[in-house]
Amino acid sequence: MLDHRTGERYLLEGFPGADWARNVRAAEGRAQLSVGGEMSDVRLVELSADQAVPVLRAWPELAGTDGPKMMKDAGVVDDVTPEAFAAAAGRCAVFRIDPR
Repeated sequence: MLDHRTGERYLLEGFPGADWARNVRAAEGRAQLSVGGEMSDVRLVELSADQAVPVLRAWPELAGTDGPKMMKDAGVVDDVTPEAFAAAAGRCAVFRIDPR
């Protein structure tokens, strides 16, 4: 997700315990991302729960309807409101995408 307000890019672990997030932690944040067919080396920095709150709160607005709705349908969040996503801090990891 690109936060147009800050210019920062983030990845959200939409389903707690996802293998990709475990792999990122095991690789100490080193990763490759493909955007539009172009690969780039990046460092994924996991935010603390407190740091993740504003990103999670913005998620429903910035991510469109499909991702937030899927997370609600899966029981990850109770609703698709900013408050419901902010409450997921500490359960759903948020990673900031930095260049490597």
